[in-house]
Amino acid sequence: MSQSPISSVISLIDIGLKPSEHYVQFVPPATFGIILDRATKKTYLVRADGQKTVLRHIPDKVYSLRGFVGLRQREKREMALGHKIEDEMIRNIISTFESSEELHEAVEEYCPYEPSADVILTVWAREVFGDTTDTHGMISTGED
Repeated sequence: MSQSPISSVISLIDIGLKPSEHYVQFVPPATFGIILDRATKKTYLVRADGQKTVLRHIPDKVYSLRGFVGLRQREKREMALGHKIEDEMIRNIISTFESSEELHEAVEEYCPYEPSADVILTVWAREVFGDTTDTHGMISTGED
């Protein structure tokens, strides 16, 4: 069974991973984890009961991104994306949004905690979408 070596796993659910799948379990209060199948590039949501479904719903995508922020904060890691599997998972989730505007709207609706929203919109979205402005109001465009 493969799991991300950079994440502290509290309890591992036997979900039958394939060799191409990598799993990150979020720490409580989250009751779910994420699997990235590197062969198919599909991302799956894994619930506490072990149920695995393709990550499709916008709220689940935002909750997953929030989970990555919380995990990194708890482990006192950098928020910037690098070249690890977890970073690939984050990029993959963000790239499922049609545009940066769709991501901004989803984060505004499903991520009320501003520091987490800030990471998603100003650090991660900028890398994936190449944004230079932020509709969440956290980045100054230099135009007053």
